[in-house]
Amino acid sequence: MYLFGVVQWVTTLLQQERIEDATRVLDGRLGLTAWWPERRTYHATEFVAFNAMLGLYFVATGNRTAAGNQLKIIAQILPDHPAVRALEIAIVREAIRLLAEEARDGPMLEPPAPRPVLGTRARLRKILERAPW
Repeated sequence: MYLFGVVQWVTTLLQQERIEDATRVLDGRLGLTAWWPERRTYHATEFVAFNAMLGLYFVATGNRTAAGNQLKIIAQILPDHPAVRALEIAIVREAIRLLAEEARDGPMLEPPAPRPVLGTRARLRKILERAPW
């Protein structure tokens, strides 16, 4: 199989939110050597593209720790690669989504009770009640 073809195929499935199909395509093979056991060396762009795709898969499946680990690895190898930026954006978007969901589903705060508005006469009466004479 063509490495970049697999990467694009799984990435497209994830963009279409077809996570189960992406899982079937990956079939538990979460490393380059699981896909291409005959190879011992990979170009940096192959490694980054494949691991960025895995990071996107981990974001989609809710494994935020693994996604973050993938990002750390690929950012060390090719920090300016577009796939690194794409994974960063996906992780940030997921974090924002989770925070918004938590805020929406969290306990609602009660607004403070309205303070009574005292008219001029009532205010004057209160002042006079406290007067020392």
